[in-house]
Amino acid sequence: MFYTTNITEMNKIVGDFSLTYYLIKKDEVVEGTICTTFDIEVHKMVDGLVEKEVCSSVSNDIDKATSILDMLYRNDVLPDTLLEVMEECLEIV
Repeated sequence: MFYTTNITEMNKIVGDFSLTYYLIKKDEVVEGTICTTFDIEVHKMVDGLVEKEVCSSVSNDIDKATSILDMLYRNDVLPDTLLEVMEECLEIV
């Protein structure tokens, strides 16, 4: 069973659409032990329609996950390129 908590939400307007970046803490109980990981979601909204992508289990380290989220936010990463860009981010951090 998973328990999720929205840790960070960052919004910005780019051209005629908006981007929202989420850092989500996910706690899972495995054999009596709580395992924490962090997921990142990127949502793009255009004319009321939302396109989203989730990158699961980015890290179990809040500082590393936050650094990755900041890189995505600074570079205006879109949902359709998130998974591709994540590989580069993980190498940098």
